[in-house]
Amino acid sequence: MAPIKVYILGLGRIGALGIENAFGFMSKQTHLGYVLNDSRFELVGAWDTNEVIRARINSNLNNQICLTDDFKSVNADIFVISAPAATHYELILKIIQYKNSKLILCETPLGKNLTDAKNIQQELINNNVSCMINYPRSYSIANSKMISELQFEVRKKQFYYINATIADRSKSSLWHLINLLLRIDNGFDDLIESNITKSENPATVKYTLDTKNFTLNITLLKLIDSSYAEVVFLFEGITYWLLDGNSKLYKSEALSDMGWRSFPPKMKPIADLLSNSMELFYSEAFKFMNDDKYKINDVERAIKTHKLINLIEEA
Repeated sequence: MAPIKVYILGLGRIGALGIENAFGFMSKQTHLGYVLNDSRFELVGAWDTNEVIRARINSNLNNQICLTDDFKSVNADIFVISAPAATHYELILKIIQYKNSKLILCETPLGKNLTDAKNIQQELINNNVSCMINYPRSYSIANSKMISELQFEVRKKQFYYINATIADRSKSSLWHLINLLLRIDNGFDDLIESNITKSENPATVKYTLDTKNFTLNITLLKLIDSSYAEVVFLFEGITYWLLDGNSKLYKSEALSDMGWRSFPPKMKPIADLLSNSMELFYSEAFKFMNDDKYKINDVERAIKTHKLINLIEEA
């Protein structure tokens, strides 16, 4: 079987350079590093608008890859978008226009707003192109295990709260949270129908979404101290799960400062959300490319995500 041809647009932290202080250059936890190390795929081109990044890639790979922004010249089966979120809408439309590829892998979010997302959805349908819209870490074993256990607790009505603390400037983090929640069945779709209240002070804006099954508290931090991660998600039920922006357990004094007085007794921190996530992410893409009956519903979930964020911002 011939390898699946891949083109990567965006060679920054997730695209190629690696997460600072966690993975080195060309780690298999980046798109470029993974594709070059999986024989099921063949890299046929890549691009980044940053000239310094392109020079670094060329230097480390001895000019062995094709760095081009000319979509028309690239014969790719899969286009990967790992560029800044504000560019996703235009890039997806360009890819559809220039190449009728079968699959686009796009980091979240899908467009800047609900209008963008709906326009993309229609263009994808019109051109018979599918799109995976998700952060690769969502496919990690740890995340999958957490989602499975949360689904069980929601079914048993043993799930209570989600407390999310996000830097106000990290708008994409709110998108990641909602998109993650909508992967959990049995109760999370009713977030759209929830009662939303808002409270604000000089340091924070807090949104509370009450549903029949649980409560979601979202706190946006206006003022960020360097000792805080920019993203903290705490899922409370019979079991507690803590996720933060650095993929490691938060120190207890920081949690206490934000209103959580001590670590719950059944805490299950996810120490490495990125572990094996690229492998699982690309395995989904491989399965889709080789099975006409395999469907991906990421765009529908992305539409729901934008709808809910609209409701939150309008509260």
